Amino acid sequence: MDLPARHLRSRPEWVPVLAITFLGAALRFYSLGRLGLDHFDEGIYATAGTWIFHPGGIGSLDPGLIPYAPPAFPILIGFASVFFGASDLAAILVSILAGIATIPLMGWIGRTWLGPGRGAACAAFAALSGPHVVFSRMALTDATFLFTWLVSLTLGKSFLEKPGPVRAIGLGVAVGLAQLTKYNGWLAG
Repeated sequence: MDLPARHLRSRPEWVPVLAITFLGAALRFYSLGRLGLDHFDEGIYATAGTWIFHPGGIGSLDPGLIPYAPPAFPILIGFASVFFGASDLAAILVSILAGIATIPLMGWIGRTWLGPGRGAACAAFAALSGPHVVFSRMALTDATFLFTWLVSLTLGKSFLEKPGPVRAIGLGVAVGLAQLTKYNGWLAG
């Protein structure tokens, strides 16, 4: 369903979506210093994220880690480790930032797909979702995967509405990123 352009321009929702995003960020950053790695997979992802400190780069890591850790998430952890050191915090921050980025993305999806007034509601659902808050505070792929999966769904909708080579490439790249974040990312295609 395409909404007329006049409906999308009416009553901007960016102010409430921004406020909701700050609320969601506060929930995700709450007691940040008390967070740590508790789950086996978190340890695997954090270990794989140390690739950036190895002389051989990502290719020098133990191949036994690959079945546990699709490469996109550990690559992001590696980049975060440059700024925060190889730590629990660096690994968890990737999920926190992806979780926060999901909130305005859901606001945009709600507004453009469902109509005026729905963007703030969708952003609030994402910001206040208990499971999403919890997974955003863990060094697991779930929050990052949700963000990449929503981006690929958005690009898929765009491609289906108006097929073309640029939109097809964008969709393919987005689905690929979702799959490289979590193995079931191919479902977005």
